[in-house]
Amino acid sequence: MTSEAIGERQADQLSARHLLNAVNGASEAATTAWLIYLALSAYFIVALAGVTHNDLLLNSPIALPVLGISVTLDRFFLFAPPLFILIHIGMMMQYVVLTQKLYAFLGLVEREESRMRDTESPPADRVHPLRYELSSNFFTQFLAGPPQSFVLTFLQQLIVWVTLVLLAAIVLLYFQIAFLPFHDMSLTWAHRLYVLVDLGLVGLVGTFLPSPRIGFWSSFFYGWWRHPLFMLITTVFFAGIFAFSFFVATVPGEALDKRLAAFGPAVEIPAPSGDPVESRQVFLPTAYFFEGEVDDATGRSTSPFQRNLVVMDQDLVNDRDLAPGDLSLSLRYRDFRYARLDRSDLKQADLTGADLTGASLTDTVLTGARR
Repeated sequence: MTSEAIGERQADQLSARHLLNAVNGASEAATTAWLIYLALSAYFIVALAGVTHNDLLLNSPIALPVLGISVTLDRFFLFAPPLFILIHIGMMMQYVVLTQKLYAFLGLVEREESRMRDTESPPADRVHPLRYELSSNFFTQFLAGPPQSFVLTFLQQLIVWVTLVLLAAIVLLYFQIAFLPFHDMSLTWAHRLYVLVDLGLVGLVGTFLPSPRIGFWSSFFYGWWRHPLFMLITTVFFAGIFAFSFFVATVPGEALDKRLAAFGPAVEIPAPSGDPVESRQVFLPTAYFFEGEVDDATGRSTSPFQRNLVVMDQDLVNDRDLAPGDLSLSLRYRDFRYARLDRSDLKQADLTGADLTGASLTDTVLTGARR
């Protein structure tokens, strides 16, 4: 080996050591951002799972983590998603920076491994020792770590795909589904836009995750060339999330809901009130996911979700502090179409302007309620 080759090899080894330190530092920062993002995702999922139809009926306050303050449900559902999107995209950008450093490190390491193989007789499959000094971050190990079993590599790729790419859109879709029985068209459209914005930003930023290239289109085509199955599955999932948000999770009676029922496969759904005049045609996927029959005893639906309020056998009024003529609840101008409010106490509630089309009010206490 010539002195020039020896000098080049030593320079590569020194550069690789410096890049190793840079990669490990970036991996630590990315891991911290990822853990914060996961913790926030877990909080939102648990909080949304805990939002009941009673809470939606009363627009009850929800406590914010760390801050220790409460906001009404409609404000929480309006402002929490965009903050979540910012945190998600900020975390992804940390991983894009990490990707660029990893590929720079890999270029030097793989060149040295090639030299190792060339000097062996016969050639051996050599692994650069610096690979074993890399951070244990799953993304770092997946891209540049030492050889691993297929199972570990698959699990690392699955974690990358689910948490970095899909999880945020699923959480944002959950926001929309959980708030749908409130029947607020403006907020439902805001939720759809949040889903669309997140999918678009993930498509833009995520294009650089599997690629060493700098340009967007070169990274895009590189990703399809190197990981065609991953890119195809991601595209299918994104299309499914978009379609569900815009065309399945609809508010009863909105323009999309009516058009889909008119032009797509539809089923007739009877009104909870039992009035045949108020029965309606519902788009088949929407009917399957949101319009199942409600058990009269338990209030449970046969569909996975509900888009109409089901508040049955609930005492919603504090009679102890209620004087004659006082208002117990303010439900002015609320949309309660096709709701099930059977046997619930709405004594002296203010229902001025409330839309109760098709709602079931069997044995509901409405003494002194304003209409």
